[in-house]
Amino acid sequence: MRIPAGAILFLEDVGERPYRVDRMLATLLTGGHFDGVRGVVVGEFTDCYPGSDRICVQDVLRDLLGSLEIPIVAHFPMGHGADNDPLPLGMRTSLHAIDGEIWLSLNG
Repeated sequence: MRIPAGAILFLEDVGERPYRVDRMLATLLTGGHFDGVRGVVVGEFTDCYPGSDRICVQDVLRDLLGSLEIPIVAHFPMGHGADNDPLPLGMRTSLHAIDGEIWLSLNG
């Protein structure tokens, strides 16, 4: 499934090892699934502990997403943890990041 052009992509996961997150994201990137994505919001990666190589999910995300020439917001307080508010899919959305504050505007 292609990510719609102009989308703001939200990423989060629970219980995945960093090497698996690496594999999943690399597959999406090399398959062209990020083409047309206008921004990425990185939420919580709950219980995604480093392996014996000590590489953490944040390292994987930085390495794979860092070369994209689109806005990326990290540490967005949403996921499967304590902050698990619903995030509507397919809604017109705008992302704002100003002076250390981040918010999404949902324009339904």
